[in-house]
Amino acid sequence: MSQRGPSTSNAVVFVYDASCVLCSRSANFVAKRDREGRFHYADASSGPGQELLRAHGLDTETLDAVIIIDGAKTYAGSTASLRIVVGKAQNGGR
Repeated sequence: MSQRGPSTSNAVVFVYDASCVLCSRSANFVAKRDREGRFHYADASSGPGQELLRAHGLDTETLDAVIIIDGAKTYAGSTASLRIVVGKAQNGGR
């Protein structure tokens, strides 16, 4: 799974904790099924991941949920998961 930096401002970014097995598997699960390439992926502890979290006013020290960054909006935890499942996370999807 490749990471693309925060310069992909129009992308929906899936931010996850790569040291968490469940989080990493979740990211891999989504990536394998993301045939349309809707998501970009960022490890929260990487440089790009940290930059994204800071840019959206999110805690850079403790990530306790998967985060979806969709344009200027952020979604965490079950809300992020539901947006992935129902396909609402699509560059500003409602």
